[in-house]
Amino acid sequence: MFTEPFRRHHALIFILAALAVMIISVYSVNMTLSQPVDEAYRQQVEARSIRTNFDQATIDQIDTLRQRQDDSALALPSGKINPFRE
Repeated sequence: MFTEPFRRHHALIFILAALAVMIISVYSVNMTLSQPVDEAYRQQVEARSIRTNFDQATIDQIDTLRQRQDDSALALPSGKINPFRE
């Protein structure tokens, strides 16, 4: 008695259920995105973040490093080749 209408309309019931799930999920995402931003929390997280500043001394130290192409002093174990050398 109950199974016959379900067998006849199972595709329609499935499509309606899937559509309802999609509508609910879109509504939930929309409500989440429309909430105002918590400025106090954002400022707290921003204060904990690490900021890195490069001063001129650090830039000079980086500049004094060897060039990438200068690998003449590179000592590989015997029998090994440098796969990154052109």
